Amino acid sequence: MIKIENLSILFDSFKIEDLGIQIEEGEFHFLLGPTGSGKTLILESIIGLRKPGKGRIWIGEREVQDLPPERRGISYVPQDLALFPHLKVKENVLFGIRTRNLDMKIFEEHVRALVEAVKIDHLLERYPANLSGGEKKRVALLRALAPKPKLLLLDEPLSGLDPSIKVDLQHLLKDLHSSFHPTTLCVTHDFEEAYALGDHLTIFIDGKIEQVGKRDEVFLRPKSKQVA
Repeated sequence: MIKIENLSILFDSFKIEDLGIQIEEGEFHFLLGPTGSGKTLILESIIGLRKPGKGRIWIGEREVQDLPPERRGISYVPQDLALFPHLKVKENVLFGIRTRNLDMKIFEEHVRALVEAVKIDHLLERYPANLSGGEKKRVALLRALAPKPKLLLLDEPLSGLDPSIKVDLQHLLKDLHSSFHPTTLCVTHDFEEAYALGDHLTIFIDGKIEQVGKRDEVFLRPKSKQVA
């Protein structure tokens, strides 16, 4: 379980106060809100890139807000994907396992299953510069899932894609979650993406949570005009 309690973040004059989010193990949870509402600040605080003013973050049974990013058990797919240009696809995929000093033999079968599911086996010897936008997204997702993270964070994972490729990757995300069950928090402003993939939604507007609930509950019964 992932739990965020009383989290407060100050960025210039923008404030997020007393934020609380709970995500059950294996859940696909969406943080949905307009651009500029503070969603990325929350991701950065969970990852450990930004220190909150106050509050607690639990990942499983461990409190992590004072731990460095590499000790939190998190995988993150940013909007720019951050693939390493000097590494081939295979080396990008295995990067998280190697840097955490994990036993590669234990992860071999898991990585093989991911490569098959993501359908990039023919790309393993290429460099990121020789991949299409959709292929880069697939590699970034596989790299994030390879070390079996306790929490997968996605920041606008389907942004900047042609409609047909976006639909394909939407199906891929759904299939990956069904097959591998990663506990996932996804930030987006895309209603279609949240409705197609989300189990639960947190509606976040201007630094405040406006509504939390199951997907259909939020979409069909918004609690305020602002949410609607």
